[in-house]
Amino acid sequence: VNNVLCFPYVMRAALDCEASEINDQMKFAAAEAIANLVSNEEIKNGIIVPNILDERLYVNVSAAIAEAAYKSNVGKKIESYHLVLKQHKERMK
Repeated sequence: VNNVLCFPYVMRAALDCEASEINDQMKFAAAEAIANLVSNEEIKNGIIVPNILDERLYVNVSAAIAEAAYKSNVGKKIESYHLVLKQHKERMK
């Protein structure tokens, strides 16, 4: 799970916001964003992580991590989760 669902988006976010380090707040943001992509219905059916090809991973997880980096004063560039979402959605077009 870590190598597929966490690492790529932690690195993407760290690069996007020029993070000076990867801290616990960023890791928790990654975990929470990944968990939020799984619906209650999926959980009832035994699905506890999103599909690795789910396009929402790139947008939502990277944005949440970048915002956590900024809020914890290790990220420089990205101020807003919504700004990151917009940037990532534009990249996906």
